[in-house]
Amino acid sequence: MRGQRDDRNRRSRRVRLQLARERQPILSWQLDVHHDQIRKPVAHLLHGVGSGSRKPDLEAYGRKVALLAEACEAIGRDPKEIKRSFQCGYLVGRDGKEILERAAQMRTVIPRFKDMEPSDVVEAARAGWLVGTPAEIAEQLRPYLELGLTRWHVQHFLLDDDEGLRLLMEGTAPAIA
Repeated sequence: MRGQRDDRNRRSRRVRLQLARERQPILSWQLDVHHDQIRKPVAHLLHGVGSGSRKPDLEAYGRKVALLAEACEAIGRDPKEIKRSFQCGYLVGRDGKEILERAAQMRTVIPRFKDMEPSDVVEAARAGWLVGTPAEIAEQLRPYLELGLTRWHVQHFLLDDDEGLRLLMEGTAPAIA
């Protein structure tokens, strides 16, 4: 059964790549931690690369960027032509107290945080989100920017928290521009 499913997946992947070559669409590639191969045909067609719904491990992200660069160089393409992005949540505040206040609110919208203390929410969020003051979040983004990150897709969970979003944009964006 598994062998048949693997064969179907391979055929499906080949068909999608063939269709992509014929139509030349904009393709994106997930920089999946478990996928260490970027093949030349994909590098040829690629428009952008992204990484899941959490802050990628910096070391793994760096390896993926290097693999992408190798694949591009093998076909004579400038790897900087390919947009790089990731998506993750954030928890921002002007200071630790404000971060804890937003962490307390976060418990009402993120089920896995529901029974946690605000300080535990902050620590749990740090594993996959950007957490801190605007300046601290800018510092957390900087290594990804150095690896060519062009977009951060913000997951804004506190939909009524316009002030938090404003703080993030007005405090972080200028620091990384």
